[in-house]
Amino acid sequence: DSVDLLCEEEVLNGTYDMAITAGLVDGNKFAVKLLRKGPLCAFVHKSHPFYERESIGYSDLKNQRLITTNSNFKTYHQLTEACRYYGFEPDIAATTITLRDTCRSYPDRTAVGISTYLILGKIKYQDFRAVPIADDHYGWELVLIAQKGRRLSDVQNELCRKILNCTYEKI
Repeated sequence: DSVDLLCEEEVLNGTYDMAITAGLVDGNKFAVKLLRKGPLCAFVHKSHPFYERESIGYSDLKNQRLITTNSNFKTYHQLTEACRYYGFEPDIAATTITLRDTCRSYPDRTAVGISTYLILGKIKYQDFRAVPIADDHYGWELVLIAQKGRRLSDVQNELCRKILNCTYEKI
């Protein structure tokens, strides 16, 4: 588990047997096992208007300062694609690989962190909350990839089961 695009490259060139990464993944290049699907989420401070909402939509992100992972992660690309689909360019104030810490240290705590609800929705953070972005078209997938034609061992399948236990199931 590393940077999404690096995971794909390392499995493709045989450095690793398998990787956990974000979908969508090219099924012509890899054996792909979908582990979980879920929405992206807005990670917000309790002072933000989104904090009390059950969910938001992508159009709610217009005119919001956003923090998300950098362009080596698929979340960045999914966010920008969804915003463009809804007719606006996202105002990305910062990119990071540690979204939670970046949002917590953002000076005025008004920025909206964008990540996956499968991970942030399960964890409690003082004064912050993950609010799902409800959308039928754009979301996030947690997938296991391996080299095409390769069967997973019992140990690798057990690892998949353990990873599933770490993700948030209910929305």
